[in-house]
Amino acid sequence: MRKYIIGFMIGIALSISTVVFAANTIQAYLFPSRVLFHINDTVKEIDGSGDNAVINYNNKAYIPLRAFTDAMGATVTFSPSSSITSYLNKIDIYEGPAAPINTGLTLKDSEGYVTISNLKVVKDKNGNEFLTSGTIQINKDLTGKTIELNYSAIKENNTAASLFMYILNEDIDKPEPGDIRPFKTSVGMNDRKLESLSVIVHDTVKQYPYTELDTNWGDPVAIYFAPRSNFVNNGQMSLTEISSFSIAVANSSANNIIIQPYDLTFEVYKADANYQQQELVYSYKLPRATGTLGKSAGYSVIVPWNQRGTNGKFITAGKYAIRLKAPASLQYFKEGSNDIINYPLYLRTSGFGVEFK
Repeated sequence: MRKYIIGFMIGIALSISTVVFAANTIQAYLFPSRVLFHINDTVKEIDGSGDNAVINYNNKAYIPLRAFTDAMGATVTFSPSSSITSYLNKIDIYEGPAAPINTGLTLKDSEGYVTISNLKVVKDKNGNEFLTSGTIQINKDLTGKTIELNYSAIKENNTAASLFMYILNEDIDKPEPGDIRPFKTSVGMNDRKLESLSVIVHDTVKQYPYTELDTNWGDPVAIYFAPRSNFVNNGQMSLTEISSFSIAVANSSANNIIIQPYDLTFEVYKADANYQQQELVYSYKLPRATGTLGKSAGYSVIVPWNQRGTNGKFITAGKYAIRLKAPASLQYFKEGSNDIINYPLYLRTSGFGVEFK
C-alpha cells in the first residue's frame, strides 16, 4: 500500500495555470474517473469533473493537486519562479486546513543566533489558534542554548511563550551553523498577532525568580517534574505530537546557596498494565546547573521529546513510565560560608504514567 501511495502522488498533476512554450508541450487525454481515497474506515471522493478533470498521459492518470489536497483536508499554495525560489515554481503543501498566516514574516533574536520564518498557525477542534511550526536557520553555535518564542503585550495583559521548540532531528543530528530546518512548537495565539512575537535565545539551564514559592516547606532544595504539553487528564499523549516536560530545581530557603555538581536524568520506560517500569527505551542527561542559586529562585529546563528511543526508532503505542532519576541527596553551602551541608533531596514528583496513542 505504501508503494502505491508514493507512485500515486508522483503522478499527480498541478492545477496551476502556467505559460507553456511549444518545446514543453505534451499531448494528454481526458480520463473520466471516479477517484476514491480510503483512509482506515473513511472513504473520501475527489471531485474529478470540470476543471478538475483527470487526464491520461503516457498511461498514467494525473489528478489536479488542489482537488486532491482539498479532499484530504490539506492546503496547497503556489509561488511563481523568482530568485527567492531558485527560479523554480514553488509549491507548498501543508498538513491540515490552515496555511501559514504570514510566510513573509522573518523573526530574529537580538544576538543573531537564529532566523525564523514560514510560521504556521492552526486551529484545534475547539477553535483555539496555535502557532505550531516554521523554518529555522541556525546562524551561531547553539550549544548550551534554548530557543523560546515569546509574545508580550503589557497594556492588554496578554502574554504567552512557547511550551517548547523542537528542531527537526535535533536529538540525533545536532543543529549546526548554516543549517536550515523545520521546527515544531506550541504557542497560544488567540487574538494575538504573529508580528508581535519575539525570539529569545537563552541558556538551557535558566534561572528565574520563583515568586510563588512556598518557603514554609522546610526543604532548602526541591525538584519539580511535570509534563508541559500534549497531556490530557486521563494520562494520554499523542504519538504524532512533540511531548515536552519541565524540570525545575527550586531554592525555597532564605539564603543564596551554591549546589555542588549533581546529575538529573530524564528517562522513559516501557511499562506494564499498571504503569510499572519495565524496559528503558530513552534516557537524556540534563545539563548541569552551576553557580549561585538565589533565595526564592529556581533553575528550569525544558525537555522536548519526539517519542524516539535511544536506539533511534520511534516508540509504539502503549503504556510508558516517565521518570526523573536524581541522587538521593545534594550537597550545598550557603553563600558566604564554607560549611558543606548534605541534605536529602526531595522530588515533588519523581514520575508518572502515560499512555501513548
